[in-house]
Amino acid sequence: MKRILVLVALLCLTFIPAISTAAAVDVYVDSMGNQGNATGEVSDLPAWVVNPSIKSDEDLSLNFVGVEFKGDPWKLAAEYGKGDYDLKGSGQYVVWHHHRPRVHNFDYAQSCDYSLYDVKLGYKVLGNDKYRTDLTLSYTHIDDSDNPMTGKTHATSIGVDVSYNFTDKISAELDLAYAVDGASDDSMLPGTGIARKVEDVDMKSAKLRLNYMFTDHIGAYLGYRYRGLELEGGGARLWKSETSGAVIGVNYRF
Repeated sequence: MKRILVLVALLCLTFIPAISTAAAVDVYVDSMGNQGNATGEVSDLPAWVVNPSIKSDEDLSLNFVGVEFKGDPWKLAAEYGKGDYDLKGSGQYVVWHHHRPRVHNFDYAQSCDYSLYDVKLGYKVLGNDKYRTDLTLSYTHIDDSDNPMTGKTHATSIGVDVSYNFTDKISAELDLAYAVDGASDDSMLPGTGIARKVEDVDMKSAKLRLNYMFTDHIGAYLGYRYRGLELEGGGARLWKSETSGAVIGVNYRF
């Protein structure tokens, strides 16, 4: 958390003076309510885990607050999201004790809090008064500590942001990002206390917004958010999850 706040402060101090001359500042809040989806599963399990069923497939409650400074040619954005979902697991695992196999049953249920921080820097490569395309570099930190398969994960991503103004009041935005580097806590098998080392993080995200400005400053939007995460280690996929859902939001533009 402290590292992220320092990074945000440094980016602001570095780039806000450069974009402030023609910057549009947008502050927004959006929510999935309880209508989002959180799906995840453990795969490529060791041979000594028998009849496993470890997954999340529940309603996701997720809310975001964010700010975006959009100038020419730089843009800077930061957002925070928080929500919760349920994780369930059951099955058996085998442990050898005094040269004899012992079968242990496990039954696992956990309500998981979920939060993330995202900081993004963009540079305009195409654009005019109607449309704009930015190449982006972002840092994402996810705290999913209640889920033993993921824990805390962070990733650096590259992406592209595209926006188009249909009229003075109506506009659309599409943000895409793909992780090029990342790390995560060890992946634990719930109910067993057995850890597997995460060696690679694969993360991708998409965000779509359709905006309507009621006045020069106040607007609302409908949108859709998606984030996919895969953790790999030892040549196996340890955990795969997706969070997604439609959002409704309001924004204030300075």
